[in-house]
Amino acid sequence: MSFIAGKKSSFRPIESIDDLLSRDINAYFSDIDSDLQNLFLMSSPIIQFGGVGEQYEYPQSQGNGSYEWTGTLGGWTVGGDLLWAGTSGSYIGLKPGTGIWLGDEAFLSAPFSVDPAGVLTAHSGEIAGWTISATQLTGGSDVDGTYIALIPETGIQMGSEDFEAAPFSVTNAGVLVAKSGTVGGWTLSSDSLYAGSGINHIHLQTTAGIWSGSDSQGSAGFSVDRFGVLRATIGNLTGPTFQTSDDPGENRVVIDSSGLRGYDDTLGLTFKIPTDGSAPLFSSGIIQSATIIDTTIISNDFKTSSELPWLEFSDSGAAYRETLSTAKYGSGVQYGDGTLYGVGVTAYYGNSSKPILSVEKERTLADIRLYNRSSEPSGAAVAGDLAVVSATLRMCTSAGTPGTYKTIATTDLLDSYLLNTDDSFAGTLTLNDASNATLLDIDNDGTGHSISIRQDGILAANKHALYIYSNANQDTEEL
Repeated sequence: MSFIAGKKSSFRPIESIDDLLSRDINAYFSDIDSDLQNLFLMSSPIIQFGGVGEQYEYPQSQGNGSYEWTGTLGGWTVGGDLLWAGTSGSYIGLKPGTGIWLGDEAFLSAPFSVDPAGVLTAHSGEIAGWTISATQLTGGSDVDGTYIALIPETGIQMGSEDFEAAPFSVTNAGVLVAKSGTVGGWTLSSDSLYAGSGINHIHLQTTAGIWSGSDSQGSAGFSVDRFGVLRATIGNLTGPTFQTSDDPGENRVVIDSSGLRGYDDTLGLTFKIPTDGSAPLFSSGIIQSATIIDTTIISNDFKTSSELPWLEFSDSGAAYRETLSTAKYGSGVQYGDGTLYGVGVTAYYGNSSKPILSVEKERTLADIRLYNRSSEPSGAAVAGDLAVVSATLRMCTSAGTPGTYKTIATTDLLDSYLLNTDDSFAGTLTLNDASNATLLDIDNDGTGHSISIRQDGILAANKHALYIYSNANQDTEEL
């Protein structure tokens, strides 16, 4: 490299102090500075860095007094404002005003680039745990359910690498799948969708059904279970016809403007409750725990219970039944020939072929039980009315209010008979016993007559007040 004088200097040396003081100091040093600039020109300069072969040469001047450095350093090439290395897919470039790019000589075609504004372009790679490829952006792991993917031709998915199995996904068409979460106040779980609480609660559950009005299906005012069973507490239900089946060949219930009807697939109409006020119809069945008011019940077999004992009502009257007379003795026991056993009906009431009350079976209890009163009835009575007064059976002999009651029974006292004579007696008293027991034993304390006989009549009657007759010879005993 050689130096060539570029110009002549106009510098004048300072001769003395007076010469220095007489000059314009600023102008003097400005001239010196001007003289020192561009004083020499370099012809083909070579600057060497490092070892042999690593030389950088300046070419011809570009005409503006500047030179372009086009040398290389360790495979990097410096040309003007560009620093670059490699070719095609291995190319790397750094240029002020453009940015940094890799993989192509052209910035806009490079698979990776960053411009001065920080705009990043990358065809694939990883950034803070995210993996970028040409077709998707993914992060997380399928193992622990943290996987997230954005796939342009598919959509967005989370929780699984398999889009169909992901608990959350959105397709490009906007179809949303979410296994749980809250959307607009609705809570979504794996088997339920619900919102609200208490009376405002609405719930849809795959294993139970649909209900509203309560957090619990069992207490909800409206519910439909998964078998289609509907329960509703409503004020009005409007429709022309409601029926459990529209197939006439099936058992069904029909509700329409004419009433409520039930049908059996074999028997046909089994019950009818009309709306026009006419009598309801029941072909058969059992009515339990019901109150029936102002209704005529017509049945040839009406029972008060489905199990014995029961009261039954039929054309034969009212009957109390404790056993069935249609039962038979089994083989190997007495009357094993199939003889019927059991009285069946214990008592009849209102049977036309029997007294108004007919007891048909002997039981350990009395046939009829009357209340043991402390005094005679004071209400209206007719002849034949019975009452037990102080353990004595009395019968009304004269109607009235009250009626006149007479004792009609004796009381068993110690192996002999006591005749209650509180009431007057009219008629014939006959004592006749086939045994040898005493027929009449009178025990008196002497304050009154043991026997007092009064006979009122005429002599022509020719009858005795006391007549005793014996057809036996009394050899050892007095008559």
